[in-house]
Amino acid sequence: MKKQTKFSAIIGSFLLVIALAVLSGTATFAWFTRGTQASASGFDFTASAASGIQVSTDASSWQSSISAIDFDTSAGQPQENSRLSISSMEPVSTVETNVTNGMFNFFTATSGDGNFTLSADASNFLVFDLYFLNQGSEDLTLSLTNSSFVIDGANDQDASLSTRVGFIVQGSNNDPATVIALNGNIATYIWEPNSTQRSASALANGAVSSAKYEYNGISADNSGTPVTAMDAYGMISYDAGYTTAVDTTKDIAIGDSPVVATLPGALGGQITKIKVFIWMEGQDIDCTNAASEGDVQISLAFDSGAATTTLSNKTASSLDTVTNVTTLTITGTGNLGATYNAYVFRELTDTTVSLDYRQYLTTGAAIYADTDITEIVLDDEVSALATYQVVVTGTFTGAIGSRTSTNVVIS
Repeated sequence: MKKQTKFSAIIGSFLLVIALAVLSGTATFAWFTRGTQASASGFDFTASAASGIQVSTDASSWQSSISAIDFDTSAGQPQENSRLSISSMEPVSTVETNVTNGMFNFFTATSGDGNFTLSADASNFLVFDLYFLNQGSEDLTLSLTNSSFVIDGANDQDASLSTRVGFIVQGSNNDPATVIALNGNIATYIWEPNSTQRSASALANGAVSSAKYEYNGISADNSGTPVTAMDAYGMISYDAGYTTAVDTTKDIAIGDSPVVATLPGALGGQITKIKVFIWMEGQDIDCTNAASEGDVQISLAFDSGAATTTLSNKTASSLDTVTNVTTLTITGTGNLGATYNAYVFRELTDTTVSLDYRQYLTTGAAIYADTDITEIVLDDEVSALATYQVVVTGTFTGAIGSRTSTNVVIS
């Protein structure tokens, strides 16, 4: 079936709104049939002066916020090779480790008589550069905050569930011209919001609700050789030989690390270049044709923390349920004023497609106010005899957060 797709975007104020409307496509899986019409607007970034960072689109004009006029993509400008609008959009796939010259290597799949051809894709994603200025002498971390989100809009079709936002830290320098030309790969980060939410079609095909799935991202093309190995959710399976297992995508809402980059201080080069990518992940089990009819809103918000204000770790030690209330006991000396969050999971395998997943069960939070925290009461009861993965994070504005992951056994 011929695809008819159209995607346009305007970067306006770091609140990015993507509207997707279906034009055609009747097959079950949008990986191969997606037809969309889209627009993006409202890109709104703010950085508190107290945090010691500012942002720019040209590595010279520093502000606490950026707007549409700051993205100059004309010839010879720093954003010349950025893509803030595209004429067509289809799902693509990549993996966090597949980077060449500071760019993720994306691949798309094209159908033909039941066979599929994989090929490199250099157009079906948004991409642009952000520059961050560390105004101090000490290194800072740059983290996504809980104010960041990807949600479905008025026409809710679960389009948000396969959206990805990727970051590549390309390097740092004190000279604007030098930092603009950087295309390194210092660090990568892929954000998978809503990772534990499932689309109706994925659930109908047997996927587990409230579970963060690993998936097999496409990492190579097939040189024209037909690919027929598909799994029960319509994704190209690992057996096809062109994929890499992905388990490193982050979801800050369930306690995954929020740290995107380290911003060096004066001695390390105070300007850091980060390339940002936005795409629909075709190998996500929620990337179905129905999602093409939805609209999505994306908001990115950042915070920075100094190495001198790193929070102390808290570690889970036991789970105890009495009268239907579960209390998590944690050890370690906390930080006054910090909020400690606990996230409880079970690590299981979806035997239908041989994919591992973390089933998210419950959470809980407590603030170190007058006395140190030794217990956190969870929102939901956890009492079954099993091994649980418990993540405990510490957060405090302007500080580097803490995070531990521990197996706790109820026997």
